[in-house]
Amino acid sequence: MDVGALEVVYPPHTIEVFYWVSQILTLVILVVGAFYARTQLDHAREQIDHSVNNSNALLLMELDKRWDSEDMKEARKKFFLIREEINESVGKDNALKNDQSRIDAQKKLWSEKLGGLRQHDQEEYLTIMSIMSFFETAGLMVHRGYIDKDDVRELLLGPVLQIENCFGPHILEREKETGVTEGLFKHARKLCREIQKD
Repeated sequence: MDVGALEVVYPPHTIEVFYWVSQILTLVILVVGAFYARTQLDHAREQIDHSVNNSNALLLMELDKRWDSEDMKEARKKFFLIREEINESVGKDNALKNDQSRIDAQKKLWSEKLGGLRQHDQEEYLTIMSIMSFFETAGLMVHRGYIDKDDVRELLLGPVLQIENCFGPHILEREKETGVTEGLFKHARKLCREIQKD
């Protein structure tokens, strides 16, 4: 038997058609593969976003739980009593003065009160300063992007706005004493300033 007789000879244009069909199939496979990969990436991003949202929600729930803990309730109660005492004193002594004068008077009294507690009643001082520690943690979490500033605002707007007026002057004095420049409770104070701006 002749080997040449078994050989199939295709016309030249048939080979060209096979070439182009294979190229088109390759292109279709690449397009479908790219579309599939894009779909998988979008799905993965959605899962990551969902996971991040869940993590943020858990962090906020823990923050809220810490705010409502017995220790923080005690600190808030003492803070409230001091604030009422200072507001009453400022109201009596500065009744006819403008708002800024009253705010300045409040800051001065807060600084004096916290300084006195620090010298004469460490336990009460540390209890009240735990409010600053709480907001330092919250501010750090916002700074690092673990939680959103807007969520903290929604959850703790009133308390966070009081940080600077009530604790700011005392913290500045403590920074001067310790030589820590703008480092003491910096995340809490930054959080307060940013929320005040908004």
